[in-house]
Amino acid sequence: MNFIVEDEQAAEEDLYSFSQTQPYINTDEVTMVPVRFLSEEFGADVKWNEGLQQVTITDGLSGKVIVMTLDQHTATVDGRSIELQSAPTLKHGSTYVPIRFIAEQLGATITFDDETHVVTITRE
Repeated sequence: MNFIVEDEQAAEEDLYSFSQTQPYINTDEVTMVPVRFLSEEFGADVKWNEGLQQVTITDGLSGKVIVMTLDQHTATVDGRSIELQSAPTLKHGSTYVPIRFIAEQLGATITFDDETHVVTITRE
């Protein structure tokens, strides 16, 4: 799976071309991606809890459960707390999460090409 990544300012300046699957680099210099798009690409189930502002990802392959709350720097993975490099956020009606955290928790490897701004995710 490959993504071309923009920085957050460029994405904000061009709202008309922004798509709900378009990743971006936030002010923490972390690549953020829509949680539903990424999770479903891995075959994981995604649930949104409006009241708690939480997203739950359940991996169909490993059974791993990841719970993340908007604007919180801590997630739980199978019940244990893990510090996030950047908090999940709401952007253009979609929840965005740190791509590296989700990919690695789901057993994938991730690389970033600085020249082309392409993120490549591989899961065997």
